[in-house]
Amino acid sequence: MNTQVLNEYGFNFIKKTDGTKLISNTSTSYIASYISEYSAPELIQEYIDDVDLCLSGQFDLVEDTTKSTDFIYAKLYPDGLYFDDDEMLPLYDLRELLSSWKEFLEGN
Repeated sequence: MNTQVLNEYGFNFIKKTDGTKLISNTSTSYIASYISEYSAPELIQEYIDDVDLCLSGQFDLVEDTTKSTDFIYAKLYPDGLYFDDDEMLPLYDLRELLSSWKEFLEGN
């Protein structure tokens, strides 16, 4: 887990007594809400693979650049993930947040 990036965005992962895993309320709650919408490790890995394509200059190989959830509109571009065509999350940070969330979900 990349604690530096997690701290930068105020992410804290929590496992509730019923086993539910979530990201605590943060100052960047829209990003936490967005990331936590992805709860299946295999889907998170597919997303990470798309981000890796962007980071390696192969954006054209990303099949679906729309990465919206039920509640948040998001689109992947060569330089980052844009929310509502306004706020941008850099690709490296997105990759680290997704990887850390996936690692947490796969842990006990």
